[in-house]
Amino acid sequence: AHLPVEHGGHGAARPEDAAAAWFARQRRVPVNHVKALQRQQISATVTKVLVLAQVSPSDMPTAFVTVRRDRAGWKVP
Repeated sequence: AHLPVEHGGHGAARPEDAAAAWFARQRRVPVNHVKALQRQQISATVTKVLVLAQVSPSDMPTAFVTVRRDRAGWKVP
């Protein structure tokens, strides 16, 4: 499954996609090595997503990533 990645002001269709794309860039891994585990809706336009990156079999960092929705879609501020 191809996840939409943020480019040039276009947001992702889902908060999980925006968070996974951002965390993949932070950890320098392909986006298909990042999984969204859960999400917590803070408001209509703000959601926190728990993501896990598989950097290696023994290195699997997690993070809560806050994403915001605007007219273009979901983005990490």
